[in-house]
Amino acid sequence: MNLKKAISYAAFGFFFILVNINLTLSGGTINITPNFVGWILMFLAFVPFGTYMEGKAYMHWLPLVMAVFTGALWLLSIAEPGMENPLLSVLQAVLNIVELVYMFTLFGILEKVADDCGSSKSSSLRMIKILMLVLYLVVTVFALLTRYTESTALAAVVLVCGLALLVLMIIALFVLFGLRKEIRSQE
Repeated sequence: MNLKKAISYAAFGFFFILVNINLTLSGGTINITPNFVGWILMFLAFVPFGTYMEGKAYMHWLPLVMAVFTGALWLLSIAEPGMENPLLSVLQAVLNIVELVYMFTLFGILEKVADDCGSSKSSSLRMIKILMLVLYLVVTVFALLTRYTESTALAAVVLVCGLALLVLMIIALFVLFGLRKEIRSQE
C-alpha cells in the first residue's frame, strides 16, 4: 500500500478527466488533455490503495473500460470533428453516469483514507462526494432532456448546475492535492 502514490494517481487522473484543453489547428480542434489518460491513471491508482480497495475489483477494471470508450470518442472527435449523432449523446450520458458512480465510490474511499490518516480533508471529501452526486445527476439528465425538448428553462438549469459542478470539481482538485500533501508530510 502506497497512499501517496495512489492519491497522486487519483488526483492527476481526476485532473485529466475534469480539464479539457483544446488546441485548434487548421480549423480542427484537438483535446490535448483527453479523458482516457485520466482513466488510465485511475486504473493505476487501484493497486497502491491496497486494502482500501478490497472487495472492489470493479474499481480496478472500470477505469480500463472507460479509457477504451473515452479514447474511442477522443479519436472519433479528431476523425469527425463536430459530428452530431444522437446515439453518441446517449453514449456520453451513459459514460457520465458510470463516471459518477466511480467518482462517488472513489471519493468515499478517499474520505476513509483521510479519516484513517487524521486529515482535515475528510469532511470536505464527504461534502464533495454528496454534492457531486446531486449536481452530476441533474446536469446529465437535464442535458439529455434539453437536447430532445429544446426547453430554455431546462437549458438554464443545466447551465447553473453545470457551473456549480465546475466550481465543485475545481475545489475537489485542490482538496485532493491538499490530501496528497498531508499524506506526503506524514511519511
